[in-house]
Amino acid sequence: MIKTDINPLKLFQRLRGFAFLSLALFVLAQSVECREPTPLKVYIREVLYDSLKKILPTSFPLTKQKSKHAKVPQRRSIEWIPLSEARLYARLKLEGDETPADVVVGLASDAVPEIKASPFPAELRENLHFPFQWKNRNFLPLYYGYLSIVYNAKKISVPSQSLWELVDVKTDESLIFPDPHTSSTGFGFVAWLIESLPQANQSNWDILKTKVKATPASEDFANTFFHKGQASLIVSYTTSTLYHRQNKETYIKAILFPEGNPLHVFVAFKTLKAAQDSDADALLRILTSADIQTAIASKFWMYPVLESVMTEDLINLPKPDKIFVPRIRSRQTILDRWQTLMGQVG
Repeated sequence: MIKTDINPLKLFQRLRGFAFLSLALFVLAQSVECREPTPLKVYIREVLYDSLKKILPTSFPLTKQKSKHAKVPQRRSIEWIPLSEARLYARLKLEGDETPADVVVGLASDAVPEIKASPFPAELRENLHFPFQWKNRNFLPLYYGYLSIVYNAKKISVPSQSLWELVDVKTDESLIFPDPHTSSTGFGFVAWLIESLPQANQSNWDILKTKVKATPASEDFANTFFHKGQASLIVSYTTSTLYHRQNKETYIKAILFPEGNPLHVFVAFKTLKAAQDSDADALLRILTSADIQTAIASKFWMYPVLESVMTEDLINLPKPDKIFVPRIRSRQTILDRWQTLMGQVG
């Protein structure tokens, strides 16, 4: 007979404790499995959000289901955070690599050199159409447009037909454009002027000063002033004339310049935080889908990157023969130069 000194009561207590522990671990595992996933946090340019919010998804099925036993596929909510262009850029610069955002939508490409991002799925490029070279694998083009000077033909019949004429000929033209410090449109215009007119001297810039009516903080404010007739010219995109045409304002026209017109590209991207997040990839696919790209073309009045949804109006809209490409890559260098040439204008 083998003797043992194990007390039956103690053995029972140990087994009961082990059973309770196993049950607790099982319940904990189940609660973790069923817990709502963290929302996908998305920073988006406010004006774009306003145009698309009725069709933007608020959630989607998880690309990797956490529970194999769930009767209904689990979903992940999307937290859209609309920001003005200036606030979007400032927040990304401030937060840097530690941004809580997973995806950013609508950033102007001139800010790309200053921002870090994760590669987007390579297959996304296959169905997209860019009438320009785009080698960057981290920032995905979402829409684009040609920058121009748009004028009111009721206020001025023959505006300046070149950038040089704009700064060299004294006229009664009045120009409005967004502040280059807070707007990609304003910044693009300033870079366009400075790099296209190396021959301009201070007297030329002084002529331009007399024509600048205001430099409001945003495109919305600039457009409001222009629509109220407070200026005959505004810096905008050639596609904006389609919006005016829809409102029977056929007297609003865009100028194609011999110096070339800048092409502005706006991107979407995954942040460093979302490098391995397949749900962020899924959102990029949604943003380049036919539904969203159609809305960009018909409601936001910019060129989509999905050729199949290009409207007849966009196809037939006159395009510049030459595209201006800036050489100076530093935003601050351009802004400092502008300040030296123009001081406080508007």
